Amino acid sequence: MAEKKLVMQFATTGGQTSMTLSDVKQDLDEPTVKAAMQAMCDSTAFATSKGAAYTAPLAASYVEEVESVLFDNDEMA
Repeated sequence: MAEKKLVMQFATTGGQTSMTLSDVKQDLDEPTVKAAMQAMCDSTAFATSKGAAYTAPLAASYVEEVESVLFDNDEMA
């Protein structure tokens, strides 16, 4: 079964970093995600002793992961 995650990349005071969210809406559009990311940058919720952890939104994408079980001993119980 495939699971979609939202991966958001941010500029930081020291380079860049990313945040991955699971169980997100599957129909988010660019303006919605960009506005949410900008709000995260503008808030002090992600500040560190070195300053703002997120300084600007860089990119966002859905990433789909597919799990292929080779074996699962729990199924035998």
